[in-house]
Amino acid sequence: MIIVDASIFIKLFRDEDDREQARNLFAKNIADGRAIAAPGILLYEALSTALHYEQSFVMVAKLIAGLREGGFELLEPDMDELAKTQEMATQLSPAGGYPTLNIAFTTPSPSIALQRW
Repeated sequence: MIIVDASIFIKLFRDEDDREQARNLFAKNIADGRAIAAPGILLYEALSTALHYEQSFVMVAKLIAGLREGGFELLEPDMDELAKTQEMATQLSPAGGYPTLNIAFTTPSPSIALQRW
Protein backbone atom coordinates (compact mmCIF):
# COMPACT_ATOMS: atom_id res chain seq x y z
CA MET A 1 0.00 0.00 0.00
CA ILE A 2 1.14 3.50 -0.82
CA ILE A 3 0.20 6.24 1.63
CA VAL A 4 0.12 9.77 0.23
CA ASP A 5 -0.51 13.02 2.01
CA ALA A 6 -2.35 16.13 0.91
CA SER A 7 0.77 17.74 -0.58
CA ILE A 8 0.91 14.97 -3.21
CA PHE A 9 -2.84 14.96 -3.86
CA ILE A 10 -2.98 18.75 -4.24
CA LYS A 11 -0.45 18.53 -7.09
CA LEU A 12 -3.18 16.81 -9.10
CA PHE A 13 -5.12 20.07 -9.36
CA ARG A 14 -2.49 22.77 -8.79
CA ASP A 15 -0.04 23.86 -11.44
CA GLU A 16 3.18 22.89 -9.68
CA ASP A 17 6.55 21.82 -11.06
CA ASP A 18 6.15 18.16 -10.16
CA ARG A 19 2.47 17.88 -11.05
CA GLU A 20 3.17 15.30 -13.74
CA GLN A 21 5.04 13.12 -11.25
CA ALA A 22 2.05 13.15 -8.91
CA ARG A 23 -0.30 12.24 -11.73
CA ASN A 24 1.99 9.41 -12.80
CA LEU A 25 2.21 8.12 -9.23
CA PHE A 26 -1.57 7.76 -9.02
CA ALA A 27 -2.09 6.54 -12.59
CA LYS A 28 0.63 3.90 -12.55
CA ASN A 29 -0.23 2.48 -9.17
CA ILE A 30 -3.95 2.37 -9.85
CA ALA A 31 -3.31 0.72 -13.22
CA ASP A 32 -1.03 -1.84 -11.53
CA GLY A 33 -3.68 -2.59 -8.90
CA ARG A 34 -1.64 -1.23 -5.99
CA ALA A 35 -3.62 0.18 -3.12
CA ILE A 36 -3.27 3.92 -2.53
CA ALA A 37 -4.60 5.60 0.58
CA ALA A 38 -4.39 8.86 2.49
CA PRO A 39 -5.40 10.12 5.91
CA GLY A 40 -9.01 11.30 5.97
CA ILE A 41 -7.87 14.83 6.72
CA LEU A 42 -6.65 15.02 3.11
CA LEU A 43 -10.16 16.04 2.04
CA TYR A 44 -10.16 19.12 4.29
CA GLU A 45 -6.59 20.06 3.44
CA ALA A 46 -7.42 19.85 -0.27
CA LEU A 47 -10.61 21.90 0.19
CA SER A 48 -8.65 24.53 2.13
CA THR A 49 -6.13 24.74 -0.71
CA ALA A 50 -8.90 24.95 -3.29
CA LEU A 51 -10.52 27.79 -1.35
CA HIS A 52 -7.21 29.63 -1.06
CA TYR A 53 -6.60 29.41 -4.82
CA GLU A 54 -10.25 30.05 -5.74
CA GLN A 55 -10.80 26.57 -7.14
CA SER A 56 -13.97 24.55 -6.97
CA PHE A 57 -14.82 22.25 -4.07
CA VAL A 58 -16.80 20.20 -6.59
CA MET A 59 -13.63 19.70 -8.64
CA VAL A 60 -11.83 18.34 -5.55
CA ALA A 61 -14.76 16.05 -4.72
CA LYS A 62 -14.90 14.74 -8.29
CA LEU A 63 -11.16 14.11 -8.29
CA ILE A 64 -11.42 12.09 -5.09
CA ALA A 65 -14.45 10.21 -6.41
CA GLY A 66 -12.59 9.31 -9.60
CA LEU A 67 -9.60 8.06 -7.63
CA ARG A 68 -11.90 6.04 -5.36
CA GLU A 69 -13.17 4.22 -8.44
CA GLY A 70 -9.58 3.07 -8.91
CA GLY A 71 -9.34 1.89 -5.30
CA PHE A 72 -8.09 5.03 -3.53
CA GLU A 73 -9.09 5.17 0.13
CA LEU A 74 -9.28 7.86 2.78
CA LEU A 75 -8.30 6.27 6.10
CA GLU A 76 -9.53 7.16 9.55
CA PRO A 77 -7.47 5.76 12.42
CA ASP A 78 -9.16 3.81 15.17
CA MET A 79 -8.40 4.33 18.87
CA ASP A 80 -5.78 1.56 19.01
CA GLU A 81 -3.95 3.03 16.01
CA LEU A 82 -4.00 6.49 17.56
CA ALA A 83 -2.59 5.13 20.81
CA LYS A 84 0.17 3.26 18.97
CA THR A 85 0.92 6.35 16.89
CA GLN A 86 1.32 8.40 20.05
CA GLU A 87 3.57 5.71 21.52
CA MET A 88 5.75 5.68 18.38
CA ALA A 89 5.92 9.47 18.32
CA THR A 90 7.00 9.73 21.94
CA GLN A 91 9.62 6.98 22.08
CA LEU A 92 13.19 8.10 22.42
CA SER A 93 15.07 7.76 19.15
CA PRO A 94 18.20 5.57 19.14
CA ALA A 95 20.04 8.72 17.97
CA GLY A 96 18.68 10.62 20.96
CA GLY A 97 15.76 12.96 21.33
CA TYR A 98 12.06 12.64 20.63
CA PRO A 99 10.10 13.44 17.47
CA THR A 100 8.53 16.87 17.55
CA LEU A 101 4.87 17.19 18.44
CA ASN A 102 4.34 18.65 14.97
CA ILE A 103 5.52 15.42 13.34
CA ALA A 104 3.45 13.31 15.70
CA PHE A 105 0.22 15.07 14.77
CA THR A 106 0.76 15.88 11.11
CA THR A 107 2.07 12.54 9.95
CA PRO A 108 0.24 9.70 11.66
CA SER A 109 -0.37 7.89 8.37
CA PRO A 110 3.02 6.10 8.18
CA SER A 111 2.60 4.62 11.64
CA ILE A 112 -1.01 3.67 10.89
CA ALA A 113 0.09 2.03 7.65
CA LEU A 114 2.77 0.08 9.52
CA GLN A 115 0.14 -1.15 11.96
CA ARG A 116 -2.37 -2.20 9.29
CA TRP A 117 -0.11 -3.72 6.67
